[in-house]
Amino acid sequence: LAQHRREPLLDIHPDDARTAGLVDGGLGRVVSAHGAAIFRVNVTDAQARGAAFVPMHWTDAMAGEGRANLLPGPLVDPVSGQPAFKNSAV
Repeated sequence: LAQHRREPLLDIHPDDARTAGLVDGGLGRVVSAHGAAIFRVNVTDAQARGAAFVPMHWTDAMAGEGRANLLPGPLVDPVSGQPAFKNSAV
């Protein structure tokens, strides 16, 4: 992971970044009903409006407060057992 990116980034569309008061390269706090995390902001047209993306593979050993797995709730998929990383509201 560290060879791909130095730190976990919050990918967000420019319109959403503007609405949230986020700037490219700054820090953004992402909050859900279950937790919060802090990420470096990556403002990009490649991200769909109304949705944000953060990588789920960073752990406390490498990312401190920038862990996406702090955000989803306790529900898991009944078949795979995977947490709701792909559809958690923030």
